[in-house]
Amino acid sequence: MPKRYFDFSLGFENTAGGGYLVRAASRQAEAESVTGLTFDSGELKALGPLVRGSDSVPCISDNHEALGRALFAALFPGPVGELYSAESQAAKDAGLGLRIRLHFRPQSPELAWLMRVPWELLFDENNGGFPALNPSTPILRHLDLLRPASRFPFKSPIRILVAMADTLGPIQLQLEDELRRIESALSGRKRFEVKVIGRASPEILRQELTRSKYQIVHFMGHGITDSGEGSLIFSTPRGQARPVAGKELAHLLQVTSTPGLVILSACRSAATPQDHRATPLAGVAGALVRSGQPAVIGMQFDVNDSAAITFSGRLYEQLAEGEPIEAAVAEARLAVYLANSNSTNWIAPVLFLRGADQRLEGNPVKAKNPAGDSIRLRVESNEVEGRDIEILGSTGDRSSGRPRKVDAKIAIGKIIAHEGLIIAANKK
Repeated sequence: MPKRYFDFSLGFENTAGGGYLVRAASRQAEAESVTGLTFDSGELKALGPLVRGSDSVPCISDNHEALGRALFAALFPGPVGELYSAESQAAKDAGLGLRIRLHFRPQSPELAWLMRVPWELLFDENNGGFPALNPSTPILRHLDLLRPASRFPFKSPIRILVAMADTLGPIQLQLEDELRRIESALSGRKRFEVKVIGRASPEILRQELTRSKYQIVHFMGHGITDSGEGSLIFSTPRGQARPVAGKELAHLLQVTSTPGLVILSACRSAATPQDHRATPLAGVAGALVRSGQPAVIGMQFDVNDSAAITFSGRLYEQLAEGEPIEAAVAEARLAVYLANSNSTNWIAPVLFLRGADQRLEGNPVKAKNPAGDSIRLRVESNEVEGRDIEILGSTGDRSSGRPRKVDAKIAIGKIIAHEGLIIAANKK
């Protein structure tokens, strides 16, 4: 499984003559093409109800590949497709993955409907499969906000807060089974601590967040999109349903130590409401991203209990192994697909990620610095900022002051700054 990725970014704009402009950007090149994206006729007609915001998921189980091919052709036409093919090959040659990053602009409400398109269904004929099912080609969504994308410093112990909000009513969820699957995935891993809230209310959730620091918040329960916004269904002490809108949940999660990952195991928790005035920020996941959450996983339409349990279990197994969040989501999605490839459950999970290569565990090592108070070195990775790494010998010619090329594993201290691949590390 790849530990590093090239980024392939895609964005959308309206065109004066009709249709939509797809802009692509890779490491060293850019491209643009015009596409129709018509969902009222032709091969993409089956996706029309989803795009128009229907509450029900259309029956698309019989033609996943055909729909995926049509969606791929619409997203990667002409020069954009050529650039994608070139970057795919370049990533393979470098032994890296290619991360497909879809950009959406909340400032353009007329394009909000694009968030309802199940892009996770894309089928790449040349590579023989669905990119979203491959950890080497994960698909994630990026909301373009006036805020820099930053990485969250996950550090052991990883503390997880699970909020279970099953309520009294005709539809009972198997939340205890999902919890047991998560606990099984983390069994024997002492770096993980799980705190569980049963019949979670917003007040209890807030109280726990202000009492202790958590790096992951995992919500289990129902989700809805109604009245132009998305909501999660929390519980009252008596088990009655209590809707909490995404914007309200965003305030609940804003504490001194904001979680680095929020997982919403709830139907439609990543959906954009069907109201024509709704923006990508009107859904629960979108509201959390807007408030500053760097990584949010939710569901863009309904999923069943079995799929939710399978997804959560495999997700935590991969995160515990130190895999990047985007790779862990792809593996968890694949587990759902293998359990029932004819359902739409595997298409439902959506990852919103503003940083890159986020993972829960690194390998910090304390050591002494025999080379002096500070060192300068060149490393082969730009993912070491803020990490503790070990030095095994002298790292440069102190008389000339010039750094020599060394492996990042032999440096010491906390890396404090970098320009490209030149970094400085101070003695601890």
